[in-house]
Amino acid sequence: MRILLLLLIATLASTTVWAQRNERVQDGYDTLRLRLEAKKVVAYSNGLATILVDYKDFSKEFYSFYKRHAREMRSYYRQKRKGDVVDTNWERMFPGLTAFYNSARSQAAESDTIRLNQADLTRYGFGPPIQFDYLMDKGRCIIEDQDHTLHFMILRKLKAWRSGPLEGWGGRLYFLPGRIVPFYSGTDWVS
Repeated sequence: MRILLLLLIATLASTTVWAQRNERVQDGYDTLRLRLEAKKVVAYSNGLATILVDYKDFSKEFYSFYKRHAREMRSYYRQKRKGDVVDTNWERMFPGLTAFYNSARSQAAESDTIRLNQADLTRYGFGPPIQFDYLMDKGRCIIEDQDHTLHFMILRKLKAWRSGPLEGWGGRLYFLPGRIVPFYSGTDWVS
């Protein structure tokens, strides 16, 4: 009788674990209307689309991104002088970020459109320099597809999933109308 009871408990526990591992938390679409009124624009390409944002929005957030990494680089060099080198990738990463930053500044001085590419940052191990998803959520940008068509309306898919107590993701996926591959994603939480 005890064996039967233990078997029943084990079966119920495994069924509960299986149900938790395949649980979908959230899934839904909504439409975002976009607009941009700016004298100076940053055209940021990620390989799937180009996100056009106001230079003021971009520069404010990008400057703090750059300064944060500059502080980390100074800390790295202090550790290196002491002999406590932890991450040798910094010597490769930071000059690339500095070149990207200087390119953005020099283009801003010469033109009303600053063209930047995510591939230039990815090469050095960096993701997007600002949170474009928040600007899309506020409607403060325009999206240009690979055919150079401007989109003033995009789809946002709220998505979250869990497949265990420490396995999950929640965020937003952004789609151009008629496309099945998202051109951008924003992460809200990771477990």
